[in-house]
Parts: sequence; C-alpha cells; structure tokens
Amino acid sequence: MDFPLKDYSKLIQAKIWQCLFDLYPDNVCKKEHLYSWCNKSWESWNLIDYQGIMNFLVDQKMIEKLGQCLEMDESATYDWLNSLCNFILEDETNEILFEKNSIIPNQNGHFRKKSELYIDEIENDELVWILKLLGEDWKEQLLSKKIEFGEYHSKNKIGIAAQITDKINKAPKDDSFIKAVSLLSEWFDNNPQLGTELFSELFSKRAELFMNTIEDKESLYKVMRSGANLREVSELNKLLTEMNISKVSELRELLNSTNTEKIPNCPIVITQVILLSLGVTSIVELE
Repeated sequence: MDFPLKDYSKLIQAKIWQCLFDLYPDNVCKKEHLYSWCNKSWESWNLIDYQGIMNFLVDQKMIEKLGQCLEMDESATYDWLNSLCNFILEDETNEILFEKNSIIPNQNGHFRKKSELYIDEIENDELVWILKLLGEDWKEQLLSKKIEFGEYHSKNKIGIAAQITDKINKAPKDDSFIKAVSLLSEWFDNNPQLGTELFSELFSKRAELFMNTIEDKESLYKVMRSGANLREVSELNKLLTEMNISKVSELRELLNSTNTEKIPNCPIVITQVILLSLGVTSIVELE
C-alpha cells in the first residue's frame, strides 16, 4: 500500500491520494481511512511524496502510455496531467522537479524535461515538416499545445528559417532533401512576403535552388510521386487558355520556336509546374 507523507497537509494528502488512486487504485487505502493511516504511518511504509509521483510519470515516457494506464483518451489524459502538474507547482520549491524529470509532453507526445522544451511561436506546420525532411524534427523540442502549466522559452519563425537555411546549405541531396526544397519552393510561392523577410538568401535564388536540386528526370518523378503539390494545375490551364492553345505539346513547340512572332501577344509567367510539364529540369535546359 502507498500512503502520502504524514508531514503534508490534509489537502495535499488528499490530492496525492487521488493521483495514486487514478494510477493504481488497488494500491491505496479507502479515502475515508486516508488521514487515519497517514497519522499512523512509519518510515518503513511505502510513503509517496512529489518525487514519487514524478518517478511514475517518468516511467511512462509518453502521453499515450500514461493514457493507457489511466484508461483515458488523449484529451482527458492531458486534462489529468495539467491538473496534477498545476497542483505540484502550487509549491514553488517543486519547480526544480520539472527540470530534473522528463514528464512534460512535446508535440510528438514524448515526455521531456522543462529545459528541453519551447513554446511553439512558429505556428506553421509546413516549415516544421520541411525542417524534419532536412533531418531535424523540431516537434521533439516544441511543447505540446495542450500543456497548461509552467513557463518556457519559445521558438519562432525567424529561428526555424535560419535552421532550414543552414540545413539546405549543408544537407546531402537525397530524396528527402529534394522533397524539402520542392515544398519550400511552393511555400515561397504561397508566402512571398514572409519568404522575403525570413529567407532573404534562399528566396532571392529560389528558382536556381529548385532547378539545381532537381538534377534529372528520375529525381523529378520521385518528387511528383511523393505527393508534393509543386504548383496548382490551374495555373498551367490558365496559361494555355491565354495563349489560345489546348495541349502542352503545342506550348512546348511554341517555346522551342525561334520565330517569336508566332507567340501571341500576352503576358507569360513561367511557373515551376510549366517547367516540369515541359521536362525542363536544369538552368541549361531553361536557357
């Protein structure tokens, strides 16, 4: 049987008993007998303090396993953990326990120490995913958005943009790298203002970066099969309509033609989807 320390107030004893009852109900006394047993407890008894509760949480390692122990769904498990940790933090001396013990969930649901976690001020899942493709999963560092206790440092868009830039300049050009560059190129198209502000180096050479990354058609097909939306197909359709042609093959012949008089007098924006559809995969082919 487990009992709260007799030195704790009755209120704290009751809250610790409830925590123990939630975790393993067969290992505690009846609640109506709690205070009587606590007053009679000896040092040789299995006495539970705040650190004892922490030890159990550390053993769970992740929110999913804790939920299984509590027999609760994810939402109820987070509510339970928030309530417990806010109770523990009512005693300011317990703050050190959150630095010593991995009991706070990150965005992957894994328990981490407080110093290892940051509030997510990036608020952009696309950038987080791009960085993961480049070999660094920031969800391991980002605090779960369902946590409602404690104070933490934060990570923002400027920080993740700097990390993505560093990774792109250093990472090997494997399949994940190709997909990351493709998604970042699309993100630039959808967020030109942020692209300029956050990725001044990459944004200024985005076309060259993309074309240099897709070195051959085999790599290009891998990117396309990966499901990355390089551009909206509607843009290509719009261009075909503006040029009064119905097939991509006609567009290819038009662009390959040296007689510029054959090209209708209309503004042309050559996007990535157009280049891909034409089989253009390098700067040389574009020229």
